[in-house]
Amino acid sequence: METAAGLLGIVLMGSGVVFWIVWSLVNGLIAEEKGRSFVRIFFFSFFLSPLLGYLYILAVPFKESASTQENTGKPVKNITDWRSMVR
Repeated sequence: METAAGLLGIVLMGSGVVFWIVWSLVNGLIAEEKGRSFVRIFFFSFFLSPLLGYLYILAVPFKESASTQENTGKPVKNITDWRSMVR
């Protein structure tokens, strides 16, 4: 009877470890979608807690990328237009 209980404990512990790793990976992917570092958030979640990592990425805002900064309405100098450089 003890071997069945021991086997069940190993299976449950193994599934918990898999759950921990998968949740940390998901946190990293969400962070990457928000413009943050996948690796940094993955390790933060893996070593501290996936729940803390998830709460952190919920709290941080999206990072603006270069493409979104160009669409702010500010005039952007087009350096590929050679005629403006010749004048």
